[in-house]
Amino acid sequence: GYRFAPRGAVTFRLPTNTFLRLSLGRGIKQPSLLESFAAASSFVGNPNLRPAKTDSFEAGLERRWFGNRVQTEVTYFRNLYSDLIQFISGPAPLFIGTWQNVAKSRSRGLEVTGSARITSMVKVSAGYTRLNSRILGSPTTSDIGQTLVRRPRNSGTVSLEFTKRKLSAIIGARFTGASRNSFASFGVNRITAYNVAHLTVNYQATKHVQLFVRVNNLNNEQYQEVSGYGAWSRNALGGVRLNY
Repeated sequence: GYRFAPRGAVTFRLPTNTFLRLSLGRGIKQPSLLESFAAASSFVGNPNLRPAKTDSFEAGLERRWFGNRVQTEVTYFRNLYSDLIQFISGPAPLFIGTWQNVAKSRSRGLEVTGSARITSMVKVSAGYTRLNSRILGSPTTSDIGQTLVRRPRNSGTVSLEFTKRKLSAIIGARFTGASRNSFASFGVNRITAYNVAHLTVNYQATKHVQLFVRVNNLNNEQYQEVSGYGAWSRNALGGVRLNY
């Protein structure tokens, strides 16, 4: 079928190196082949499903300071998700279920980012996001009014970048606040907050060859992004990038 999904953005340059950015758009996600045409003993597809739809709006204010050595930006965003597809169990005794466009939710919040060039070789960057999300419609009535799963209210990043000729290094960290779990496993309905650091070193050996090493979970944090599924402990990887 056909769906109209418009998108647009505009930037206004204000006095004193200040920029106002506005964007508006719609995105869609088609149902999968399984959701549309499944034919199993316990579930069937629904060929009448509509695409899931997202309407997004952003408004941001960017300012550059001290000869562009410092850059800050504040952005407000709002997303409305409608016609979300969820599986619905059928009535007894067969319980043959199918998928329907029954869910609706929204998220909105504020994002603050900034970066500063300390010297020609050192740059520091940071960001913070405050998110508010709500489930507006669901076949499970107890979910209505709840926050979206795995969507923390508070999150942020910080990094320090060093560059000298052929060598560059970035050390940073990601901070993720507590969020709601998708299901209560052994009475656990929250995913606890966690902080994860990383380190990346690049060396440009030649014009076309770059060597790199990356250490993930530098602080060896024990955490779960999805409840019940532990993330990797400290680990490292290295390699060679070829560019032509």
